[in-house]
Amino acid sequence: MADHVETQSVARGVAEVPPALIAETATTRTIFEAKIIDGHGIDGALKRQKRDENGGWSDLNGVNFRNADPDTVVSIPLKTSDVRKLYDLLSRLYAVQNKGVLPGSHDYVVAGKDEIIVTNENLAQVIQELIDENHSQKFWDTLVANQADLAMRLAESQIQRNRMRIIEQFEQDMQFYGDNEKHWQDFFGEHPWILQSAFAFTAFQLRGETYVGGKSCVGRNGQGGVATDFLFRDESTQSFAVVDIKTPDTELMAKRPYRGKDGTSGPNVVYPASGHLSGGVIQVRTQISEAIRSFEVVLHNSYPELNRVHPHGVLVAGNYDKLEEEQKRSFNHFRRGLFGLTVITFDELLGRLKQLYTFEEHEPPSAQLNKSSEDNPWAGPDEDSWASSL
Repeated sequence: MADHVETQSVARGVAEVPPALIAETATTRTIFEAKIIDGHGIDGALKRQKRDENGGWSDLNGVNFRNADPDTVVSIPLKTSDVRKLYDLLSRLYAVQNKGVLPGSHDYVVAGKDEIIVTNENLAQVIQELIDENHSQKFWDTLVANQADLAMRLAESQIQRNRMRIIEQFEQDMQFYGDNEKHWQDFFGEHPWILQSAFAFTAFQLRGETYVGGKSCVGRNGQGGVATDFLFRDESTQSFAVVDIKTPDTELMAKRPYRGKDGTSGPNVVYPASGHLSGGVIQVRTQISEAIRSFEVVLHNSYPELNRVHPHGVLVAGNYDKLEEEQKRSFNHFRRGLFGLTVITFDELLGRLKQLYTFEEHEPPSAQLNKSSEDNPWAGPDEDSWASSL
């Protein structure tokens, strides 16, 4: 165990140390007063002191051996533990003396050669050395056992930093992997918490690519089978949910309007869904239908806790910000008319993540459409007029 030795130089090559307590009772104590003599060793004296009326300590009356009888003996008894204290103190003092006496006041730390001395100055370095020497798990276990609240705060902070880093990677990858479906399947498989944000309810991922119509639900076993990219469980209903992944570059709406002139605007301008979007919706519907039909022999066989009462589907595709304003209006009409199926774009999913994990004010790409009753026929005054016309 490391110990401190304080020194105060009183002359060239000579330093005093504070009195060291060797033994103590309610009324008396034994101390050792020492001086470190550079190049020579240790001078010292054992003293027996008595507690005075004010609670302080004063030396007991000494004996003048010049005038004392020849048979006079002065004894200061020490227990074995007291002798050990004196021995350890002398060992520390000699360790300091061997280094030389420095002028001024100093606080030395004396320890064994295998001990690590931690100070405010080297704390970060010591922790890093523990990690580098593969002691990180032991360090963490000790922290959890002794400072559970601190360990929890550190863990939460690390999770937050990691997720913010992944969100930044998500945003960058949208530029570099815009048409790479395999990349996004791998990316979401590695970070399943991202897809949880696509649901309006609490959902947990059960597995990645899941075969929903066959003998088992691991991979695409056999030709002609129906598989989904990700299988989730609705925590509230215990029903299954399927997620299908496209790419950020997936075309959402046709380039030419179905009704109205190209390049014009107004409520009479209508754009049809692209083949990729409508095909993706039908694909998810097919996955749900096949999962329900084969439920007892496939999903329920592998996940007995699941049911098929309220299945749900999610399609992640495209980039909302790349749509023209009239295309955005038609896109929202299209997806809001879907039942039990959510269509969310990559940039909308990114916006949700930023709101949840970066604590920044961030408006999702489609938020503007919810502010205008003209753009949203299911909100505000238009809702009454639409309902009354039925």
